[in-house]
Amino acid sequence: MSQYGSRVSHLSEHLRELAAPVWAAERQHPFVRGLGDGTLSDERFARWLRQDYLFLQGFARLYAYGVTRARDLDGMELFARLVHETLHVEMGLHRSYCAEHGIHGDELAAEEPLPTTRAYVDLLVATAAGGDLEDIACVLLPCTWGYHELGLALDRTATAEGRRRFGAWIAMYAGEEMAEATREVRDLVDRLGDEVGPERRRALETLFLTASRYELRFWEMCWAGEAWPPSLTST
Repeated sequence: MSQYGSRVSHLSEHLRELAAPVWAAERQHPFVRGLGDGTLSDERFARWLRQDYLFLQGFARLYAYGVTRARDLDGMELFARLVHETLHVEMGLHRSYCAEHGIHGDELAAEEPLPTTRAYVDLLVATAAGGDLEDIACVLLPCTWGYHELGLALDRTATAEGRRRFGAWIAMYAGEEMAEATREVRDLVDRLGDEVGPERRRALETLFLTASRYELRFWEMCWAGEAWPPSLTST
């Protein structure tokens, strides 16, 4: 039985198993470990805040596409609620952390996406614009489910210092709202997965694995830093 509910999982469990090595690498990434033990530097966390704030705007657009692709009112309500939670709850946490780190509205508005952020958001928006409902569900699931898994893991293992510095972060992603979003998107993926043939299923596997890899790359970008190459026309 799935830890997220009584419904037997199908495609979502298969996708999770397929991407297991990538998700394991995320859990062991030094950025994530630094959240848990409280050793993550302010510089690295501020980089994540800035870039994830940009990413979430693209993610909200993905959810908005879900409203238009949904096949019934329940689906429309699901995606509309996820848009609201992203823009107002999750981004609200980012804004509060930004204020603590001296990053204010004008500075956030002027932030430019780094290469990994740009590439990941472009994948999401292109998938939503050109794909079907199952494409949207499978490309967004690694972020929704992955952050909830990380939140739960950190909630079990975080040190006192980790909770002091990042307790609100851990609580949000381990909390019931993220759990409910994970359950609902997984159920959607499973229902849609029952309707697709082998070739379509392989395309969805590729989307899920690609998004999972971008999740790992995002942690690495925020840990190590990243920059665009200098312009060839610069002097």
